[in-house]
Amino acid sequence: MKTVLQYWPILLVIMNCLAVWIAWSLRQLATHEVVVHVDRALGPLVAADARLAEEVEDQGGRLAKLEESVKHLPRREDIERLAASVAGVDKAVAAQNATLQSVKESGRATQDAVDRLYRYFMEKDK
Repeated sequence: MKTVLQYWPILLVIMNCLAVWIAWSLRQLATHEVVVHVDRALGPLVAADARLAEEVEDQGGRLAKLEESVKHLPRREDIERLAASVAGVDKAVAAQNATLQSVKESGRATQDAVDRLYRYFMEKDK
């Protein structure tokens, strides 16, 4: 017992060093376990992120192609202008139909007059 009482400060330092070493080892083990778990969890996430980034890039290319093809399509103003032109053509066709109808009626009246004259002269010759 006398020896223990004589060397207790050295034993205390050794015990403290041993406690510090155990705490440091546990911290290193915990840190390593956390790193392993984080890496294990990040692996699928990084792969999914890369796959999604590739899909987004593909969508960007598809969107650019779509914008290029839509660029050549008629706009609303073009369609409205065409509708107005078609309405003008419809009016012109209606006017031409009316003119043709009057020409038809005039032709019919002329034909009736020619027929009457023909009959008159045919009866006169008998």
